[in-house]
Parts: sequence; C-alpha cells; structure tokens
Amino acid sequence: MKLNTSKLTLSNPDKTRKITIPKELTTELCEIIGILNGDGCLYKRKNRYEIYIYGDSNEDIYYHKTKIKSLFKSVFNIEPRIQKIKNHNSIRSRIDSKAIFTFLNNSVGVAYGDKKERIRIPKKILKNKKFIYAYLRGLADTDFYLKFKKKKRCKESKSLLSNY
Repeated sequence: MKLNTSKLTLSNPDKTRKITIPKELTTELCEIIGILNGDGCLYKRKNRYEIYIYGDSNEDIYYHKTKIKSLFKSVFNIEPRIQKIKNHNSIRSRIDSKAIFTFLNNSVGVAYGDKKERIRIPKKILKNKKFIYAYLRGLADTDFYLKFKKKKRCKESKSLLSNY
C-alpha cells in the first residue's frame, strides 16, 4: 500500500545519516507502529523531533538491542541509541529525526505528545491481515505481560482424579 510522502523533506542531518523513508506500508513498519503505540512516543519540542521506545532495563534490553534496532535499520536505515535512564530500572531507544517523526505522524498517523486518548490503529493497517498481525506483534511485545506460575495441587484433587 502506497504512502503519501510527497510533502516530506529530509533535513540536512537526516541526509547526512542517509535516512530512508518508505514509500509503501510493510509488515516491518506496521510492527514499529505497534511498538510505538505500546511503549513508545513521539516527542516534539522547539526544533527537536524525538522518537522514544521505553522498556525495563533487565527484561527488555535484549529486545531493544536486537528487534528494535534491526526493525529501524531495515525500515529507516538508522539504529536507535539505547540509553539507561538514571535512577530508574528502565531503558529507552531513542532516535532524533525530523523526517522520521514527520513521516510517522503525518503519513502513518502515529500520535505525538500525550497519546492516552488518541491511540488508534491506522486505517491503512486494517486493510491487510499481515499488517494487522505485524502491528499486534509490536503492540504485544511491548505492552502485554504473560507470566506462568507453577500451580500446586492439593491432595484432595489428586485423590478425586484417581477415582476416574
């Protein structure tokens, strides 16, 4: 699916870093959008355009170093910087890019600033099952939590089962 990037211009730093902007929606881009809607944000202040993805410094470091880095390298030809946040048990992957920020906000529909009331699955994603699955994979990888616990069985339930 084609994306409208006609009004998008690369800043000089974006050109120097050889950032690429996709012309079509891909599963990798949909996964990035899911990740951003889960644990990410677009942050704009004065002339700074920042993209952050947060995570737990113990649980999520491998995911940030492998999956997030490779997705951004594949889609935008840039690797995020991973930073430990002082006095917290958290990390963030960070990208400073006006072109990527503007593309994600205008062409794809990722909200910036306080997104609590404005998170939506972009309509472009809802038109293709592969895109939906990729978006949900990114969202689940960052926002869902699954934990398995060993369940102790009581002696009564064992005796009841032995009768069958």
